Amino acid sequence: MRPFTPSKTLNACCSAESTRKLRSSKASHGTVGSRLRYVVIKPVQATISAVVNSLSAPRAISLLNHALGVTVEQHVTFGPDLQGGTRVRVTMDPIGESTELPEATIDEALKFLTRDALDTVVALCNENEGRNSSASGM
Repeated sequence: MRPFTPSKTLNACCSAESTRKLRSSKASHGTVGSRLRYVVIKPVQATISAVVNSLSAPRAISLLNHALGVTVEQHVTFGPDLQGGTRVRVTMDPIGESTELPEATIDEALKFLTRDALDTVVALCNENEGRNSSASGM
């Protein structure tokens, strides 16, 4: 498996169909403690503030995301696929409860955003490796 850098992972997640802008606010966004802000345009428009809270390049990156009264821990991991490609896994785990949005709305938005980010990361992995990658989310 070719290394997929944390910077590429963040750029992929933040250039998904649902996302409009990415702004780093501290150092390189490929290091623990890096902060970034991105605007999601669907399913609901929101500005998400994120911090890289764990990094095991090139195998995994974890982010803590916050928007609209919701805090979500996001994990992206990469590993070898049995067919020779790369297995990508994205999970998003809400922490606490929002006082601004109903739980069903949050669940649907997280499913949408996970799939959208995952599809974008997988497409980049396929482009990087010139072969098929598999994905699993939530």
